[in-house]
Amino acid sequence: MGDGKVISSAKHFLADGATVNGVDQGDAIISEKELSKVHAAGYYSSIPAGVQTVMASFSSWKGRKLHGDKELLTDVLKGKMGFNGFIVGDWNGHGQVPGCINTDCPQSLNAGLDMYMAPDSWKGLYESTLQHVKDGTIPMERLNDAVRRILRVKIASGIFEKAYQVQELMQVMKLN
Repeated sequence: MGDGKVISSAKHFLADGATVNGVDQGDAIISEKELSKVHAAGYYSSIPAGVQTVMASFSSWKGRKLHGDKELLTDVLKGKMGFNGFIVGDWNGHGQVPGCINTDCPQSLNAGLDMYMAPDSWKGLYESTLQHVKDGTIPMERLNDAVRRILRVKIASGIFEKAYQVQELMQVMKLN
C-alpha cells in the first residue's frame, strides 16, 4: 500500500446474481460448477490482486444462507481460494441464518465470518458472542483467527502507524 492507502472489499460472496427470478436475498439453485466458474470468477482475480475484505451475501445457495455456510466461507474462500483477509457480514445478515437472531448467532462466526455488521444489535450480539466463547460454542481458536485476520488488514493499511492524540482526533472529526 502506498501513501493513499485504501482497503478494498469484494462483494457479495457468492452467487448474489444467480438467485431464482433475480429475487433480492433469494436462493441460487445452480450447480457447483456454475457457482465456481461463473459466480466466483471475480474472486479468483481480486484475491491475488490484493482485496482484503470480502462481504458475505444475504443470498443462499441451494437453501444454505451464505452467512452461515462453512463450506463456502471457510473451506472454499479461505481454503481453496487462499483468501487471507477478513470476511465481513452484511447488515444483520447473520440474523437470517437458521437458528439465529440479530443478537445471537454463533453459527456465522463458526462458519468463517470474521466481522459481524450489527449496526443496531451490536450490544446483544457482543454479550451473546462473549458467552458462546466462554461456554465453548465458539472455539477460542476460531475467535483468534478472526481477530488475527482483522488486525492483519488494519496493520497493513497503516492505521496504527500514527496514533491520534485526542485533540487531533476531535479536530479531524470536527468535534471541537
